[in-house]
Amino acid sequence: MKTLIALIVMFGLATFATWNISNGAPAASAGKPAAVTETGALPEGCQEIAMVAIAPGGVPPKRGNCPEAAKFDGHPEQIAAGHQLYAAFNCVGCHFNGGGGMGPALMDDQWIYGSSMENVASSIREGRPRGMPSFRAMATDDQVWQLAAYVRSLSDLAKKSKEAEAPGR
Repeated sequence: MKTLIALIVMFGLATFATWNISNGAPAASAGKPAAVTETGALPEGCQEIAMVAIAPGGVPPKRGNCPEAAKFDGHPEQIAAGHQLYAAFNCVGCHFNGGGGMGPALMDDQWIYGSSMENVASSIREGRPRGMPSFRAMATDDQVWQLAAYVRSLSDLAKKSKEAEAPGR
């Protein structure tokens, strides 16, 4: 019985993947380098990012950044594009309008996998355990960054990041 169920699930996934490709779903690498290339290498100028604030041995993980993120974070036109994608990809189905539901709230300062542009983009691109699907095959890199910019705007994180980087008064 378990074998039959496994075969049905595999057939369904293969059918969906074939349908998705044949219907022109954009590949994440279309025209832009992926956040992690097929060989596992990061694009030039990007560093590996910490997914959580803990690490073995008590040493805090290295915070990475990607110059690409600055082109999107806090820019109104990118945030507006991300808002449209948020609706188009039905993010509202789980996260509602940022207040949370089946998915976590996006309007507070409680971020399980980090609140940096790189962390949010990684969560969108790669998905997360227990419910967050990967959008790697459905969204281009620019669309992932736009979604991340919109999600961060819900809790004013771009503004807070810039204020934290500004010299003290």
